[in-house]
Amino acid sequence: MIPIDSLPINIAIYRYENGNFIFVDFNLQAQQTDNVLREEIIGKKVQEVFPSVNEFGLLEVLERVYKTGESEHFEAGYYRDEKREGWRVNDVSRLDNGQIMAVYKDVTQEIQYANSLEALGNLVDKSLNEIYIFNPETLLFCYANGSALHNIGYTMDELSTMTPLDIKPGYSSKKFHKLIQPLLDGTIPLLALETKHRRKDGTEYDVEARIQKMLYIGKEHLVVNIIDITDRIKNQLEMLKLYRMIEESELLFKTLTESALAGIFLYRETFLYVNSTFTKMSGYTFDELKIMTPIDLIEPKEREFIEGRVQARLKGELQDQIIYQDLKIVTKSGEVRWFYIAISTVKFQGEWTGLGTAIDMTERKMMEKKLEYVAQTDPLTGLYNRLRFDDIIQREIAFGKRQNTLISLIYMDIDFFKKINDTCGHDTGDIILKEITLIIREVLRASDYPFRWGGEEFIMVCPNTTISEVKTLAERLRKKIAENTFSIVENVTVSIGITQYYDDESVDEMIKRADQALYEAKEGGRNKVMEKVK
Repeated sequence: MIPIDSLPINIAIYRYENGNFIFVDFNLQAQQTDNVLREEIIGKKVQEVFPSVNEFGLLEVLERVYKTGESEHFEAGYYRDEKREGWRVNDVSRLDNGQIMAVYKDVTQEIQYANSLEALGNLVDKSLNEIYIFNPETLLFCYANGSALHNIGYTMDELSTMTPLDIKPGYSSKKFHKLIQPLLDGTIPLLALETKHRRKDGTEYDVEARIQKMLYIGKEHLVVNIIDITDRIKNQLEMLKLYRMIEESELLFKTLTESALAGIFLYRETFLYVNSTFTKMSGYTFDELKIMTPIDLIEPKEREFIEGRVQARLKGELQDQIIYQDLKIVTKSGEVRWFYIAISTVKFQGEWTGLGTAIDMTERKMMEKKLEYVAQTDPLTGLYNRLRFDDIIQREIAFGKRQNTLISLIYMDIDFFKKINDTCGHDTGDIILKEITLIIREVLRASDYPFRWGGEEFIMVCPNTTISEVKTLAERLRKKIAENTFSIVENVTVSIGITQYYDDESVDEMIKRADQALYEAKEGGRNKVMEKVK
């Protein structure tokens, strides 16, 4: 019999006496969770320690389990009294001696996390940006948020029978497939372009589109984040007209730009003029900017790329407008922020001058990163999920081909995991998954990539590793897990299949071969490492 104080779960034991449930035992984990001492509550009625237990509904469950002897799972409910509050899940059962045992868990953080994900989903649906998702094979739309449906004029039922070609004038099927192919190949993670969309009523509008891969309903799709830039294009055209008036009326120029929401600046070797919006964005005063060059504001890693263009524009050699979608600017406080910056060439006081408009895009970039993190990370273990696997394996394969190095793969499955879940409960299974994740991180090298593949399965990508080297690594991992004493279940073993990547095969073929090796390890008695090569 395992002492309940050694278990990392909350356990309370009661006896039934004259219509009341009296505390008999309360383990250390439960004392920490509820901030009480065992000696203070033993012998007390449950209502004396937890005054709201009746309203919470647990008292009724205790009575029913005591009378019937049938164990019950009490779904998450919200408990609150003067000393404690939070969401609780209870599993109640009657022991052989007639006493009642309640194993409970505080799931407040999980509920808050789920609510956060739901809020994030609502945020996407209510975003002012248009968001579309389409199938990369059929090109049919399968999702559009409220802003997209409102602006494009179609219903979701109508869009579900349409493709991007139906709303993009001038794109043929061949041209569009060529456009998105680098995304599908994994050559690039993000495709950004400016194009036009055609509404249901036939009118067209200018958009900035950002396309990237994501998993949607378990399958790879392409998600498109659209910003209607009609007003931006219109403003840019209007500003170009305004720029040509600078020599005639500098006062008029300043009056108009000071009311603009975008940052506006003129520069030669140093800044000649900035509006108040730009000073707020950069954190510098105009007097400070007058002795600075535009390059001084740019994040150092990006300066070399831009510096040549700045000089060419000041010589009059570069006349075309250039747009920097995600330029990193360092503010006076040292904070790095993302900006959308458009630069044109104008004549000011008889000399070639750069004129720019700046829009701070940092908040949008942060939201994109949050969405990407949620989409690519397993919330239980913190490991990458399958979506992130596609990006990493394609990148490592390309690097391995350039460097003529091998890539090996570990496919691992926890032995008898279903039995653990069925016998001890899913909470125990979750704890084991977390503890095995810690062992994986301890054993793997810094260059290796671990992924939770699903359920009790893990995949590990090992770059620059031969089959013999990965076998040694897999054996070390298997042995470490087999010898580990887990917090709830004393012993857990794993079966492992290993293989390596060959230049003439697909990633799916490599995974299938590793899966076959894993199958052979299980058929051979489990707690083994088996390899399978071509």
